[in-house]
Amino acid sequence: MKTITLQIDNSDNKLTQQEWSRFVRDVNQHLNGTMCKYITIHLSGGSYSYAPWQNYCWVFRKINTEIEDYVLDTIKNQIAKIAKEEYKQDSIAWTEGVTEFV
Repeated sequence: MKTITLQIDNSDNKLTQQEWSRFVRDVNQHLNGTMCKYITIHLSGGSYSYAPWQNYCWVFRKINTEIEDYVLDTIKNQIAKIAKEEYKQDSIAWTEGVTEFV
């Protein structure tokens, strides 16, 4: 089973608190709304509210193996576009790996 970790952050402080909140909301809505028929989110969460940085992470997988990998590329490209065009972010962190149950 392939697992994906998507991470966004505002460690460069380019975003105000309100912009950061909207960025997290928009990515979350995209994953839970538009893409919910393709993926299952296992975990999402962010840094402590008192931390000197802001970050957020989602861990998810494709619902089933019959869904083509291009769906993951589509999600990645759409999130990167949201980050760059709407929220002045240079990049997102995207990690794919095979989960092994031991």
